[in-house]
Amino acid sequence: MNGWRLRRRIETKRLELEMQQLEGAEALIASAIQETRANNWADEDKDWKEWEPIDQEGVSAYRGLTLERLTVMRNKARTLARDNPHAKGILRNFVKYVVGKGFSYSAETEDPQVAEKAGEEWVRFCNANNWASMEREIVKRSLRDGEVFLRFFKQKETLLVRFVDPVLVTPKSGDTKHPFGIEYKPDDLGGPPIGYYIRLNYETITSDRVDAKEIVHIKVEVDSDIPRGMSVLWSVRTRLRQYDTWLQDRLILNKLRTAIVMVRKHKNASPSQIAAFATAQQTESKTDDLTGDSYRSKTIHPGSVVDIPDSIDLEYMAANINARDVAADGRAVLLSVAAGIGQPEYMVTGDASNANYASTMVAEGPGVKEFEYWQGVFGGEFAAIWGRVMAWAGQIHAEAAAVAACGVQVVGARVITRKPKEEAETGQILADNGVISKRTWAAREGLEYEKEQRNIEAEEGTGAGGPVSRDEGDGEDEGASLEAARQRQELPAA
Repeated sequence: MNGWRLRRRIETKRLELEMQQLEGAEALIASAIQETRANNWADEDKDWKEWEPIDQEGVSAYRGLTLERLTVMRNKARTLARDNPHAKGILRNFVKYVVGKGFSYSAETEDPQVAEKAGEEWVRFCNANNWASMEREIVKRSLRDGEVFLRFFKQKETLLVRFVDPVLVTPKSGDTKHPFGIEYKPDDLGGPPIGYYIRLNYETITSDRVDAKEIVHIKVEVDSDIPRGMSVLWSVRTRLRQYDTWLQDRLILNKLRTAIVMVRKHKNASPSQIAAFATAQQTESKTDDLTGDSYRSKTIHPGSVVDIPDSIDLEYMAANINARDVAADGRAVLLSVAAGIGQPEYMVTGDASNANYASTMVAEGPGVKEFEYWQGVFGGEFAAIWGRVMAWAGQIHAEAAAVAACGVQVVGARVITRKPKEEAETGQILADNGVISKRTWAAREGLEYEKEQRNIEAEEGTGAGGPVSRDEGDGEDEGASLEAARQRQELPAA
């Protein structure tokens, strides 16, 4: 009798210990969830509870932005772009649809010889700088960091361009006149910069002044009189974190609900009888990593046959996940993200079941307008870079002096869903009625007008030579078209 009581007490203590371990694990999980949420919200509060710089009239200077705050914002955006799959997808979508196969550049001049020479100089610049790849990186960096700094170096043949990390653009120690590392004319703070203060590398403390003629600064998501840019991810960072927290909570809940798969019910059995039955079923010994206690268990392999007495009922536990009741919450969070960055829902969620691609990517679609807007932004910046390249070419090449004042038409890749026949008919009507030129029509189709004209003349037998080949030239491809250069440089499709 005493032995039976002792075994019963031991079994009771063991069950109590297991219950305490289960309760402790649940409390630990709940505490971890609460702490994660608290840290996330504390992070958000900290972002906006810093002291804002105030000018002499008590007005928040630069809309409350400082170099320190912008640095924190940029670092958080970079972390999101690196670790968050939705943030990474947002940036990739912008690059794919804004840049696509690349921008096309057509010289704006009435002189075909000047246009051809300008094309040669641009191809020289593209080859020297792998420009097709740089276009993509400029867009990605600008939208992720909020800004891009490009530094130009004059060489014998053309300009070389290199990226400058925004981290390196900082004022000199003790310099209060240029808090953002950018120098303006004293009477024109919202005008073009006249100098930048740049550290040579990450180990250097002192910043050196670099003339603005050597720098192109592209900034986004801020007003024109704000010296530095802000990431497109900043306005949706909270929603991206909330979605991650929501998804993690769902996974934890589902894990707890699916932890117990079966309950064995013993009819009219004492605790000792239950313990004896459980012991008889155990075939292998294991050690609890949490307590260090040893226990025995039995692994049931697929296809196993188990014999049980009539006094035992087996009840298989349903997962009871009910994910539908909260699915709308997760979708609402991602819809908020889609609205903030201007992309269609299916691009953010990766789920195209709620959208029709052909109807979503028509000319009037908000997503198309968003991508075309950014094409306009970066097209203007690339046109300015073209101007720098032509100005330098006119200085170093006597035969290219005329290209220094040559303008350019920059056209982005086509975004909308194509209907070739309808678009060709529309182009024909516009050209016949003098609304657009044939040069513009060719640019819309992604063709280089001068090259196509030479090919047409050659096919008709009126040209001096045969069709223009991408390999035509003196080995440096100086006479090759921009499109040919782009084809040589283009990266393989992902």
